[in-house]
This record gives sequence, structure tokens and C-alpha cells, in this order.
Amino acid sequence: MPNAKLTNCHIAVIGGGINGVMSAWALQESGAQVMLFEAKELMSQTSAASTKMLHGGLRYLANGQVGLVKESLQERRWWMVHRTSLARPTPILLPCRKQLWSEVIKLGLGVKVYDFLARHSGFSKSRWMGKAEMEKQFPKLRCEDLCGGWLYWDGQMNDAALGLWAAEQAVKAGVQIREHTEVGQIASDGTVQVNGRTEHYDMVVNAAGPWAEQLLKQSGILPKGGLMLVRGSHLIIDRHLEVGLALPQTRNRLVFCLSFEGKTLLGTTEVEQSIDEPIAVSPAERAELLECYNKWFTDPISQDQILREFAGLRPLIRQPGASLSRASRESCLEINDRLITIWGGKWTTARLQGLAAKNACIEVLQKITRT
Repeated sequence: MPNAKLTNCHIAVIGGGINGVMSAWALQESGAQVMLFEAKELMSQTSAASTKMLHGGLRYLANGQVGLVKESLQERRWWMVHRTSLARPTPILLPCRKQLWSEVIKLGLGVKVYDFLARHSGFSKSRWMGKAEMEKQFPKLRCEDLCGGWLYWDGQMNDAALGLWAAEQAVKAGVQIREHTEVGQIASDGTVQVNGRTEHYDMVVNAAGPWAEQLLKQSGILPKGGLMLVRGSHLIIDRHLEVGLALPQTRNRLVFCLSFEGKTLLGTTEVEQSIDEPIAVSPAERAELLECYNKWFTDPISQDQILREFAGLRPLIRQPGASLSRASRESCLEINDRLITIWGGKWTTARLQGLAAKNACIEVLQKITRT
């Protein structure tokens, strides 16, 4: 039952990605009448171009983002419980090199902290996989310089399908969705310009993801925050893995090899770009991912063996001086009278981002009512 805190309120949500859908769902469940606008089709952009993982972000521990990792690890379970056919636990191996015992210990501590933060979430605990077992599990992996690896568990999903499932639940709750409807401008008084008309709402939630900052600027609103847009590219190759791999690529960055629809998903890259550039796999990124695979496996692949490729933009909160690998995946809200903008965030924690948007709407409207 809705808690009726937003009863009789009309709220517009801009953006049909996972943050917009989860915000609309949460607002509708609180009693609001919600209209969601999407310029193209639901889940057609960033939210359908992820690495297909529901995860805490193992490497974020090295950046000191313990709170984000814990929150994400606990949120994985919510998605598993609600739609197990589209999300499942998956094992992933972190291979370790011979002689680099400090690396073995560091990675081991990392996965054990991961286990601790994920306690009571229903996932299996990590363990050490010896070289003999690893050679049997991965017959094509170059194991001559490896001593074994740490096996840990994360979540895997069909991101587009899972997002559409969430949209279906939002519609069942009463959310109205207008696809192929581009919002031209928004305003802090709750107005939205669509198809040359002005529509009035009690609140507007800007959940346009990578386009959130652009929407504010074209509306004449100077944002207090801002985004670093990072392209992540992926390849689908004609290989099959029962257990996934997290392959060290550079310091603090991993490339994942994951089973996906009977093939192997290889990704991701990190390339900063502007909102005006094409969101597509570049030749350099394609070469980087192929080189990574061929470095680790004895059955090399070429560009001709790429079955499919895709890229998406990750909207990260801009932090002066932060490198791509250390940029935060956390989210925050910017409140401008009756307008709320969601900055950043990640797929796994989209439900919490939606709840935060709902709570912010309640707080703003309560203040307006008191005055």
C-alpha cells in the first residue's frame, strides 16, 4: 500500500533509464501520480550497455569507497529475489601471478573484505583456487606464470530485460510512460516543455543520466554539480566460459571475461568523452580488449571473430583532480526548488537512488506546505 505522503501530487520524471524508472516507481508507490518521459525507448541507452553485472565493485575498495561497496553488495540481493530468471549469482576468478605474493595477499584481503561486507546477502564466500584446478577449469588460460587465483561471487544480469521488468512493475503501480517524447526544457518551478507545450508538475526529477547536465544547461539552469562522462566498451566473442575472469589490465582496473548468452562478454574500457561525441566502440578500445584477451589466452581472437560490440556512457560525478579509475561511482541529488537532479550512481544501487529521489520530493513539498 502507498504511504500516501505524496497523494495528489503530480511529478514528472525525465529519463527512461534504470534511475528514472526506479525513481518513478518509488514516487508512484508513495501516492504520487507520475509521468515518465523518455526521448527514445526505455532502457535503450546507458542502462542497456553495462557489463551486465550486479556488483559491489571490488576495485572500489582500493579507492576507499567502502560505504558504496557495502551498499551495492547488499542491493544485489534485492534484484536476485525479485527476478531470479534475469539475475543470478556468478563466480569470477582473479588470477594471481607467481612470486608476487604481496599481490596474492592484497587480492585475498580484498575478496575477504568483500565477503564481510556482503554477509547475509545470500552469496557464496570466496576461496582460493589452486593452479591445478585453475588449469582444469580454464584449459585455454595461460597459466605458466600463475600460481592460482581468488574465486569470488558477484551478480550477473540481462540489464535491458531487467530494466524493462522494473518498468513493467512501475506501470502496474500506476506510472504513465511517454516514450519517444523529448523534453526540451525544465524549470525549477516544476514546469516541463514538451513538443512546444508547457506542462506543470508539483515536482520534476531530472534522471537523464549522461544527459542530465545538458538538460539543465539548455534550460538556462547553471548546475552546482557536473558530470564526467566515461565511455565503456564491450565485445561479444565466440568463446564460452563456465566461470568468469577478472583480468588485471592496468593498476586499479580490471577487464572482465564473462559468460553471456552462451558466448563471452569482454569489457570494459574507460574513455572520457563529451556528450556530443558518438557513443560507439573506437578502434583503439577494440584493439585494447582484443590484446587483453590474447595476452591471457592461448586461443587468440581477431577482429573478424567479434560477434557484436556495444558501448555506453557512465555519468560519474565530476571531482577535480580525480583520475578515471578513482572517480566515484556514488550518486547525489541536487535540489533546485521543485527540481531534483540525480547525479552519478550505478545500476546495482538504482533502487536506493530512486528512494532518495522520493524522499527528497517529500521533503521539498513538506517545506513548501509549511511556508
